[in-house]
Amino acid sequence: MSVVPKSAPSVDPSPVSSSPLPPSPRRPVELDESRLREIDAAASALLTEFWKEEGAPLNLAVFTDGAGVQVRERGGRAEPMYAHHGRLLRLDGAPVIEVNRALDPWTRRLVAAHALGHHVLGHLAVPPEIPEHFGSTCQSVIEREATRFALALLLPEAALRRGMEEGWVSVKRLSEGFAMPEACVRERILQIERHCPL
Repeated sequence: MSVVPKSAPSVDPSPVSSSPLPPSPRRPVELDESRLREIDAAASALLTEFWKEEGAPLNLAVFTDGAGVQVRERGGRAEPMYAHHGRLLRLDGAPVIEVNRALDPWTRRLVAAHALGHHVLGHLAVPPEIPEHFGSTCQSVIEREATRFALALLLPEAALRRGMEEGWVSVKRLSEGFAMPEACVRERILQIERHCPL
């Protein structure tokens, strides 16, 4: 499914990384405003079609299933040599997202939503996911686009506002409520505030 044209469970004791959003030494080129709107519209289209506003955290499987994407776990004790956070593959022509089971549950959600973003946004030849791909300062445009999509999908503005109205005013509480890393919640709030202050 390509929507946009290009114009806490148990944790495996062998963690891959402790931070899903590492710092980057260089400032990347900003994404074009029209492209940001396209990415947000792609996430919004999935939310409109599949999210019934049952509350937080959003069930990512509803979106991957709706987009026709299979998600499977790799790595951990069963495959200690699986070095990636995850990746988007095409197996027999069908999209498949792999997520490393050694990651904490919240980072697995981010990785899967990020890979779904690659699929929905029509990115081709996507490299395996590594920690540097998830930061807002990543140098790769497609990685930043996929992260933008993931945050817009799993931290929709309406749900964030509702959470805040219900008293979830700290980043920590929003992070817990949406089952997303705190750095992701901070980044999403900044994205929203750039366009319309909360």
